[in-house]
Amino acid sequence: MDTYIGKHYANGQLICITVLDGVIHSIVPVSDEAVINPVWIAPGLVDLQINGYAGIDMNQAS
Repeated sequence: MDTYIGKHYANGQLICITVLDGVIHSIVPVSDEAVINPVWIAPGLVDLQINGYAGIDMNQAS
């Protein structure tokens, strides 16, 4: 089990994230006195852009 403490990206509240077997198990608020210089915690960015498939290139002029 791993735990991560930091500031929630949307509201700045301190949170503790618990990860069990590679899956987020819990996210709970924590006391402000518990952490010095906390990091910001935010969702990862995923780029689902598709530029082509099966011999079709969407970036070429037609």
